Amino acid sequence: MDPETSCDGSAVIRALDNPVLPIDAEDEMDEESQKLEIAYVKKMDELRKHLYSNILRLQKNFDHIKTNMRQVLRDQEKLRPIDLQDINRAVESIRRKHELMELETKQIIANKVMGFQAKIADMTKRRRNFSKEATAILQEYYENHLAHPYPTEEEKGLELVWQSQNTYEEIAIFPRSQKW
Repeated sequence: MDPETSCDGSAVIRALDNPVLPIDAEDEMDEESQKLEIAYVKKMDELRKHLYSNILRLQKNFDHIKTNMRQVLRDQEKLRPIDLQDINRAVESIRRKHELMELETKQIIANKVMGFQAKIADMTKRRRNFSKEATAILQEYYENHLAHPYPTEEEKGLELVWQSQNTYEEIAIFPRSQKW
């Protein structure tokens, strides 16, 4: 059983090798997005290096412990009978512990990756504002109709949508978005 394939975050771990900024396809890459992408790629590279260095360190430790365990059991063989099956059981026990530690390391890194991806995704969400012209038109309508700031269906459909070049739904929420 390969620990990487059994890890719930294996897709996240694979994403370390090919970091792609988690932004909507409809958003254009402006200067702020480019800075975020640079920071994202840098952080993913840092996490990838950290993961692989930890896995390499664990593998070296496993090999060292396995060698020492075999040597200790061979030395013990002089004092009491130890067969090959006992040695294999001891090595298998160490291997299982090694796999658990490797899986735990991958899960920790996967959690860090997902947390950072969520942070980047939150930073890339842009508030969809009206254009200055549309805001001026809607603000003028709002000020001229203070007694009844919510436009009728007809006014929304004909006048305001055409003048401000926004969608019907955007016009509908404008009065609620005003903070007086």
